[in-house]
Amino acid sequence: MVNDFTNDILIFGIGNVAELAYYYLKNDTKLNVKAFVVERDFMPEIKTKFELPIVSFEELEKEYSPKEYLLSLIHISEPTRQEA
Repeated sequence: MVNDFTNDILIFGIGNVAELAYYYLKNDTKLNVKAFVVERDFMPEIKTKFELPIVSFEELEKEYSPKEYLLSLIHISEPTRQEA
């Protein structure tokens, strides 16, 4: 559920799932993606994706207040043998 005070969202991750989330959030919602977030150990050399900043999770609160932004965590697992 989106809080009344913000339409700004941060996406955790920079891989395929994060790209898919970005596409849907940008095109199918009123949410504004402001940045991508990764753990410091996974920070790429290029610090932007789709012209948005990539910030480390460890430094997140310095730049983005949790009171002003939503953080999107999306997990997609591989189907198990029974599901496939």
